[in-house]
Amino acid sequence: MPFLTTEESFLNPTSEPVEMPTDVNKVKPAATASLAYPAFLEQYRTKLRQLFHERADVNNLALSRGLPPFVMREIRACDPLSVWIPSEYGGRGGITAECIAMLAASSYESLALSLTFGINGALFLQPIARYGEESVRQSVYKRVIHGKAMGGLM
Repeated sequence: MPFLTTEESFLNPTSEPVEMPTDVNKVKPAATASLAYPAFLEQYRTKLRQLFHERADVNNLALSRGLPPFVMREIRACDPLSVWIPSEYGGRGGITAECIAMLAASSYESLALSLTFGINGALFLQPIARYGEESVRQSVYKRVIHGKAMGGLM
């Protein structure tokens, strides 16, 4: 086997050329993808504040495992996991600093929420971007953005 030098040959160690599909942009962008990142982050922080302090009592939420479905549904409507997804698949670009800022905003209100999003992003979405096959990327990212699926639990 020849020495593998390119990422393409690493992902496909056969000697056959890898054909890249031309319809990568079939994944519709996240609803919040058009917002500038500072506006996106402020909208996300505002939603978290509203949910954890107005609609639900943060102290009561901390006493039970998980989050009520309405809380998670409204948080996911802000598309926080889109920060981990490359822009060509409808996400915000997978920029590490933006991912960390989203996790910081999440952890300010709920450590459990931040851990959930951090694990889903760093251990699932980010590796898919780096090592996943094209068809897998499209399918997974579409389900995360539009179906509100999370991590390997899809």
